[in-house]
Amino acid sequence: MITPAFRLEQDDEFVTVLIRAPHVRAQEVDMYVSGNEFKLYVKPYFLRLHLPGHVVEDERATASYDVAAGEITAKLPKETPGEHFADLDLLTKLLARKGEHANGNGSSATLSPIAPTADIVADNLLTGEPDVSASSLTAPSTAHYGFNDQYQGFFTHYIETENEVNDINDPEHSTPATRRADRIRNEDVKFDEDYYIADFMQEEDVQHLMRYRTVWWDELRRQQKEARSVSPMTFTEEDQRLMRELPNKEYLLSSEKTIFLGLVDLMFAFCYDHRVTEGESTVESPWTICKLSSTLSSLEVCVCVCVCVLVACIRRSLAYPLYRHWGLAQKIMLDVYVLFRLGKRALLRALLAMKQMLDHHDVYYIYSKLYINDYCVWIQQASDKVIRSLAHELHHIEIIKKDIEWRLEELECLALECKRDDSDH
Repeated sequence: MITPAFRLEQDDEFVTVLIRAPHVRAQEVDMYVSGNEFKLYVKPYFLRLHLPGHVVEDERATASYDVAAGEITAKLPKETPGEHFADLDLLTKLLARKGEHANGNGSSATLSPIAPTADIVADNLLTGEPDVSASSLTAPSTAHYGFNDQYQGFFTHYIETENEVNDINDPEHSTPATRRADRIRNEDVKFDEDYYIADFMQEEDVQHLMRYRTVWWDELRRQQKEARSVSPMTFTEEDQRLMRELPNKEYLLSSEKTIFLGLVDLMFAFCYDHRVTEGESTVESPWTICKLSSTLSSLEVCVCVCVCVLVACIRRSLAYPLYRHWGLAQKIMLDVYVLFRLGKRALLRALLAMKQMLDHHDVYYIYSKLYINDYCVWIQQASDKVIRSLAHELHHIEIIKKDIEWRLEELECLALECKRDDSDH
């Protein structure tokens, strides 16, 4: 069955479901409404939604079919008039979950997540206390990786593929500890002192990129000007299509903290590419994003506080991409803060953009399957409180050059001395 394109609107009295279903017979449309569940069936389409609140099927309910537009419109009365149904734009969140079964009264039975509470996750992110899942770093004989460590076998034939972003030796027999060691060793080897000095001394292009105002900064300024605490950001038709195609899953997370820290890493890689391409992704964007992300390139399991994650991000930004500049890395950190400040919709839009880029790559599409798809589903259910706490932390983190463990300050001093000597002569 095909999940049709759909969108939802609401006012104080009704939730309106608009469903794109061209070339169907109106008399063959079957609808079902009970509590918070809405179902529609008309060959070849099937749609099942779980709404954030309850609706009723009474004399006020209406349904119509616009033949010219090919659109079914169902107006569902709210059980409690005036109630606001949150997140009607997060389409994956509304879809019935994978493996979910309806019971006799129209509600459904699902597994409940066993993740830490939002308060615990926020406190651990801020204080750096050991994560409750730290023992999971001892991996079994067969490696697991990906979102929530739920995948294996994707790199069985990695030697035969042209995967230029993979930094792990024999991923299928690795552990989180060996993967981290591989990552750090490769970064140390790849860091080029001459390249860093050249970008430090000839920084005209970098300064231009640092002045670029991203759409995220403009959106934050607009919200601040209008004093709005909730992001009104809307999704494009392509965003909506991608959300509809994702399966709605409920995750039994072994460590929600690790998932949030991995999101910071992914957003740094995305923000770097977004800034250096001035918002216009290129054919190099999939490589840039995957290579700068420890989560993707090294299957990293983030268990420390944000500062450790960002140190890894900055190291990679100084070792691999076209522009390797300390000031640019600091600007990217601010971009990441802005995304978290804007909330889950901005983060979801960034993840969907990453998914779109990786899905169309012959090799790097596996990282969508391992991480990005799940992140796109999970973020729609993520705690707004933790996102706000993480944004606050990101805004107050200060990383100095000594944290990177390369002699950056010494290199800059040597470059300036050479410049002075050349000027004197």
